Amino acid sequence: MFNTPAGREEDEHPNVREGRDNTFYVIRDNFTTLHEVSEAMKEAEVHDSELILGIDYTSSNTKQGTSTFYGLSLHDTSGPILNPYQQVICILGETLEALDKERRIQAFCLGDTLFPLKPEGSCSGFNEVLDIYNRVTKEKKLSGTLDFVPVIEEAVKIVEETRMYHILVIITGRMIDPEKLKPTQDAIVEASKWPLSIVVIGVGDGPWETMMTFDDGLTNRTFDNFQFVDFHETTTGAKNPYAALGLRALMEIPEQYRLIKDHQLLRDLDKSESHVYHDEDGELNARERREKRFYVIRDNYKTLHDVTKAMADADIHDCELIFGIDYTISNTTQGQTTFRGFSLHDTSGPIFNPYQQVICILGETFETLDSDGLIPAFCFSDTLFPLKSEGPCKGFNDVLDRYNQVTKEREPSGSADFVPLIEQAVKIVKEIKRYHILVIITDGKIGNMKTTNDAIVEASKWPLSIVVIGVGDGPWDDMMKLDDELPEREFDNFQFVDYHKVTKDASNTYAALALGALMEIPEQYQMIKNHELLRKT
Repeated sequence: MFNTPAGREEDEHPNVREGRDNTFYVIRDNFTTLHEVSEAMKEAEVHDSELILGIDYTSSNTKQGTSTFYGLSLHDTSGPILNPYQQVICILGETLEALDKERRIQAFCLGDTLFPLKPEGSCSGFNEVLDIYNRVTKEKKLSGTLDFVPVIEEAVKIVEETRMYHILVIITGRMIDPEKLKPTQDAIVEASKWPLSIVVIGVGDGPWETMMTFDDGLTNRTFDNFQFVDFHETTTGAKNPYAALGLRALMEIPEQYRLIKDHQLLRDLDKSESHVYHDEDGELNARERREKRFYVIRDNYKTLHDVTKAMADADIHDCELIFGIDYTISNTTQGQTTFRGFSLHDTSGPIFNPYQQVICILGETFETLDSDGLIPAFCFSDTLFPLKSEGPCKGFNDVLDRYNQVTKEREPSGSADFVPLIEQAVKIVKEIKRYHILVIITDGKIGNMKTTNDAIVEASKWPLSIVVIGVGDGPWDDMMKLDDELPEREFDNFQFVDYHKVTKDASNTYAALALGALMEIPEQYQMIKNHELLRKT
């Protein structure tokens, strides 16, 4: 793919067919953050897009994780880390969901037969896809051989019925068997007669030669409707795995959509009104949410969607986030039982480490609470230093991006001390004059409890909530004391969440952590107002 320089839209890449009246906006291949990819897709003229998802539940998944998933089944959900399917679903939720105006995703499982992931109908966004995937995976035995034909035919049927452009995303653990090659080719060729893009994401060890043939061959298609992405090749070594996969999955969508329009495959579709991107409406919706009545977060939420919706309705004005990451030496030994013996900051493997997982999950929930999108982020070990030397991070995608860079350059050292970070947070609250939430990710080994207690008590005099998320093996006795004791505080300003305990058996790990982290925020905010601490700022 290529760059389209500002002010030179008439300059067209040689791969783009000649004779077009307009140059289609093209996704560049030099994005480094998911934010850039998402912004580029907002500018692409992909109207009325809908998503269809296919998940490979064939028996080959049991042995396709030998080199890429610690020898485990690719669908293993028993461990402390997300399996490749869960990771891909989460990443797609960050990128592709913005293209689906209705947020209704028809999802299917590929095994002996094709069956819906949700028998009742479409999933309400990727958070529900993940929720139901976790339940189905625990109940269903992997079986059968891989066959794309039924899901492609079902996708074509959906396109015919709904009369809209669709993107079919298939997550698979292996190649197509030789006997299925010809029928699959025929199905892809037939699908090219319809406004349907096919994106296949390969997880597992591969090899992927057949997929590459589908991607680059089949010249008898109406247009090049197939894109293959090797998940592990794309994300391994990437400073932002989310952006890397999002970019590769979306790379050909604008060009495919342009070809669909050139071939008039959209002529029978309803072109009435696009609701995909409405920035101004989004701002209005944010203001409307702030005007609604505050209420306490219930403790029976089951999905991240429920939690996010409840927080959107909460009357928390001008909320800002501050972020702290523990880079102390104890992180190197605190993953014995919860991260397969690796350092909690290990970024060399095929899966996210606990810090990366928590950052991604928080980005799904907390970022919607931040009024300006700017997050002052800090690292603490021997000293306190900014994660981004130039200033605040621009959202959690930037936090993840910077974390990946810093972690590759910096060795863990020293012992944990929350005090400088808490004092810095109080200083920011005084300067910014707004309510803040300080989120700390740590392995929990605090050096001086007395000074930490004093800092938390002092912080309770200001409109500041402290949420500590513990990663690693624990124990967490000190954290529990900070959470439940210290009666001399102005209000209970400290919440501790044991990441691995909360997410271990949860059907939706995202919702479980988000719920635990957000549970006390509304009550804390109410007490801040009761004590008139907001007037101090």
